[in-house]
Amino acid sequence: MLMNRDMKFDLIDNREERHRGNCHLTVLCTAFNHGEYIEQCVISLLSQKTNFPYMVLVHDDCSTDGTQDILRKIANDHPDKLVLFFEQNNIFQKGIACYAMVEPYLEGDYIALCEGDDWWIDKGKLQRQYDYLSSHGRTALCVHAGLIFNDKKKVFTGRQSSGNEERDFSTEEIIRGDGSLFPTNSMVLKRDCLIRPDAYMGWGVGDYPLCIYCSTQGAVHYMPDAMSAYRLQSKGSWSEKRMKFGKEQKVDELAILTNGLNAMDAYTGRRYHDVIEEYCRKRAFMLHAEFGDWVAAKNSLGDEFPIAKSTYIKYWMKCHLPTLSRVLIEIRERIASAKMVRGEIS
Repeated sequence: MLMNRDMKFDLIDNREERHRGNCHLTVLCTAFNHGEYIEQCVISLLSQKTNFPYMVLVHDDCSTDGTQDILRKIANDHPDKLVLFFEQNNIFQKGIACYAMVEPYLEGDYIALCEGDDWWIDKGKLQRQYDYLSSHGRTALCVHAGLIFNDKKKVFTGRQSSGNEERDFSTEEIIRGDGSLFPTNSMVLKRDCLIRPDAYMGWGVGDYPLCIYCSTQGAVHYMPDAMSAYRLQSKGSWSEKRMKFGKEQKVDELAILTNGLNAMDAYTGRRYHDVIEEYCRKRAFMLHAEFGDWVAAKNSLGDEFPIAKSTYIKYWMKCHLPTLSRVLIEIRERIASAKMVRGEIS
């Protein structure tokens, strides 16, 4: 991704002078055509209960659906905490990194992330993560579990969780985790980690390499409580678009990701070479199995077996019994949704 601060944008900061420059943390919210969701998101960010000053900066990438009008209205109601950064032209299409654009306008030592179609569900989330980071100086990133909300079905369908134990995760575990270990909207990181070296850019995704980079700069600490909600298949989202990808698009996607991991491998002196190779083989196995080529899938694994048996069986079923596999996934989602309604999952 390019880093260009010469693009045209509108910065709307109506805070009084006494509220500027003294924030301990900035919540960075990225938005594009999130008009249907942005109010719920931003209000949840502004409603945090903290004993320290923080600001919310929303970066809107030239939305065309009225998102900016909604944001202006919210800003009028919350002038002392909300700052708006409106691009005059869409920078994502130009390959320009949002983080580099907004970095000069962030405040504090820590950055919390949330995309404009997600939201936070615990008003004490920010305080808990801030307390942990400020008392554990070697920790670069603090994350937590979250709930999954299916926007098509309008129901919660499960948890995005990495277990029920509060602990630190290693770089190797995060590489193997494939970017699905932690919700992006759970991330609070040291500000110094936001802008990454070129080796961690251009992977086709942003949160996965950011987590990996943070893990090389310090500890990554996980809290098992679900304190945010990830909106699956929201309108125009990456998850919705990816559902329609064919094999060729997913092969290209994996190639870009593999190139990124190889760049990181070289940058770190091949310190994580074995786990990167294992991960890439696993991803190739999953891709071929998903599209019915079991021979290619097994060949991707090589002589060793770098994959859990449960995953192997899951993708064997996707390959050989796709209808049954889809039915089982639907049943699992319905059971999870019913448990949430009964309060058995939170």
